[in-house]
Amino acid sequence: MILLVTSLLLFFAWLCHYFKKSRSAATLAVLAGAVLLGAASGLIARPMAASLQRPYLADPGYGWSQNNVIVLLGAGTEPLPELSAAEPEIFSYGRIQKAAEAYLDCKKFAPRCRVLISGGDPQHHGMSEAEVYGRLLQRHGVSRVDIRLENKSRNTWQNAQYTAALLGPDSAFADATLLLVTSGYHMRRSLMYFAWFGLHPRPLRADLIAPKPGWSMGAYNLLITDVVLHEYVGMWRFELYDRFGWNAPKADVEDSAT
Repeated sequence: MILLVTSLLLFFAWLCHYFKKSRSAATLAVLAGAVLLGAASGLIARPMAASLQRPYLADPGYGWSQNNVIVLLGAGTEPLPELSAAEPEIFSYGRIQKAAEAYLDCKKFAPRCRVLISGGDPQHHGMSEAEVYGRLLQRHGVSRVDIRLENKSRNTWQNAQYTAALLGPDSAFADATLLLVTSGYHMRRSLMYFAWFGLHPRPLRADLIAPKPGWSMGAYNLLITDVVLHEYVGMWRFELYDRFGWNAPKADVEDSAT
């Protein structure tokens, strides 16, 4: 996203130069350089990432009830063509580990503990995120009978929409205590979308991210900047759509559990 913004600024700078608008061209070129420098040095991402994650730094505690559902959100997969398989993407492992830890703690104190994994196959790797993560959760000690798969969603909005359909008032989970497991940077937008569909889970963040500020430029900082900008754009778009009434209402979604 940062490279796209920088490219657009440079393109408009070239247009201004072409039409003899030298001052505007110079201003846009300097702005493009400043944006790229700020992103690569971590100066842009640092306050943005901190703002996203600050409310979820402390562990809120589990607070188990008699009936509990731990909702785990997908974060992509990586294909393994040689093995005709896929494995979790880099940002997924912290979420999977956190969900497994929560489940094992729940089993000590509560009679009903389920993990609902939400994630389809938007990258077309041949296996849904829910399937891939489910197999790894079983290796971490989560019982297969306690795993529920939502394997149609392609983004965070659909994670919330399809999960709400599975946890509706007529389901066996209607009175369950809900915990939402996702990355710290992703939690605010996820809770916003889940609330739209009538779900108010307790946040249980997994990993945290932070840029590595300094004068040395780094691709890692560019990646973190893109990640946090994606979250803000998603929240701004939600607010814009809400203002104009464009956010889709809760829809009946076919049960995709397997």
